[in-house]
Amino acid sequence: MQARLSSNPFLVLGKRQSLGWRNHVGFIFPAFISAALFDSQRNSGEILAWLGVAAVGVLVTIVSIETLSVILRKSRWQTPRPFLATIILLGSGFLRGLSIFLLAGNLGLIDDSELLFRLVGGPIFVFTSYLIFNRVVDEYLEYVKQLAALRAERESLENGSLEFEAQIVSVQEMQKANIREMLTPAIWELQKQLSGAKSKRDISDAIFALRSINERIVRPLSHELSTASTDDQVSASAPGELARQSYRWPKAVMFSKAIESQFFVFASIAISFSAIVSTFGPLRGFFALAIASVVSYLVVALSARFGRRLVSPGLGLVFSALLGAANGAIVAVVIASLQLTPLSPFLSQAAVFYSITLALTFFLGVLRLQRELSLQESEQMVEQRKLLNSRLRQRVWLGRKALAMELHGSIQGALQSVAMRLSRLDSPSAADLNLAVDEVNRAMENLEREDHLAGKQLETLLQELKLLWDGALEIELDLDRSALEKLDKDSSVSRCVLEAAREAITNSAKHGKAQNAKISLRTVDQVALLTVENDGTMPTGSKAGKGFELYETISYGHHFEKNGNKVRLVLEIPLSPSGEALPLV
Repeated sequence: MQARLSSNPFLVLGKRQSLGWRNHVGFIFPAFISAALFDSQRNSGEILAWLGVAAVGVLVTIVSIETLSVILRKSRWQTPRPFLATIILLGSGFLRGLSIFLLAGNLGLIDDSELLFRLVGGPIFVFTSYLIFNRVVDEYLEYVKQLAALRAERESLENGSLEFEAQIVSVQEMQKANIREMLTPAIWELQKQLSGAKSKRDISDAIFALRSINERIVRPLSHELSTASTDDQVSASAPGELARQSYRWPKAVMFSKAIESQFFVFASIAISFSAIVSTFGPLRGFFALAIASVVSYLVVALSARFGRRLVSPGLGLVFSALLGAANGAIVAVVIASLQLTPLSPFLSQAAVFYSITLALTFFLGVLRLQRELSLQESEQMVEQRKLLNSRLRQRVWLGRKALAMELHGSIQGALQSVAMRLSRLDSPSAADLNLAVDEVNRAMENLEREDHLAGKQLETLLQELKLLWDGALEIELDLDRSALEKLDKDSSVSRCVLEAAREAITNSAKHGKAQNAKISLRTVDQVALLTVENDGTMPTGSKAGKGFELYETISYGHHFEKNGNKVRLVLEIPLSPSGEALPLV
């Protein structure tokens, strides 16, 4: 998770990556604007001469910052060092002021009275300018980093599903391979016994083998699949490397949210402080700054109330520049009306200065809004990743459960029904033995084919269950047509009904020694009522193995009833909400 937006520009200033080339580029603008608007107007000399002096001052400032950064080992700072950064800026500002005084003095642009102003104003000007531009640059760099992380997260999320799908297939194939390794030799030996059976003893050995496979292999494997952990089988997709990403200029922003009145006032005071105080003197200068601050805050605050419409960033930048110019004009008129300074040339100076400052404020606001948006998107991505992991792990769990149910229901049911049918025959014919072999093979083939139930209606599946037990247990079906139509639209619940019916029939024959059974199906509101009635014995104990676990898992209500010589199991299986059916893989 990315860090929240930093609100302390002083701490930001002390970062290892602060005071870089981007900050130097930003500093060029106030340095040249100050020379063109204030120095050239307040002192003698042409604008071009003062721009040359400003260029030298910028060069001295940058070289001093880089040199002091090396001396103070800024590249090794592990935590923000704002005080050391302040020393670097104040020292560089002092050297800048001294160099400008010496050069401008030699050119005859200023006299010796400027020394104190340059030595004091230079450090203040450099510190405040870099403080402001450093915040802008930091906002930009943090946003670009967030954008890269967001892009990597999005790509990872998009690839995660495919990776998980591959893992799911791998896990299921591994599970099937394990089942084949355990089950195939025993089934092959059983098939040999069934195919070569000629005597009563041979048939007895085959029946014993059928029941032995169920107890030694099928039941333990089914239990292992049902209880195995998902976490050690499937792992989440790791985020990819952070890709470089450029700044995304937004299509539209709300002007009132992009403009920070407090920052605008602070930036205006900080950048113009030295020039205003030197022009008006300490007392009048502070008074002028106070008036300018109040006027600026009111102008921007009032304009923001009417700037709640979405505008393009380009239009917002133009509007902020025009608004800044208007603000400067108002400030100039108010200060001139108080006879603190002549209206000219202060009017043009203030208009240009505030125009640039407010445009800078707007740009910073757009960066801030984009960072907030990227943070929200990142948080959403994190939640989506959690949801994806949960869903896909659920898929694995469902797939494993489905395989376990197939093993427990289809394989065990087939082996149990074949064993019971053969045990009731005095002299099984070759056709009986071939049928037994076919049913065992069919159950094994169904285990390999995940889609063997796909596209089949529940009624067809229950009919197949009835045929499977033909000769071992007589099954009657009583299926409500409207219930079948509802369940055919809900694959997950339909599968649950089938597995519950399989389990109930197997238990009634195996444990209850039933000869006859009846499967009934109805729906009441959003509940499927499955009733399995048989003429066997009542289950004993609070739990009877895996069957009770299955009933508790898929239903929210189940119970056994004794009705005369009949035992009845009733399950209440909730239907999925409309459109939310989850297929069992």
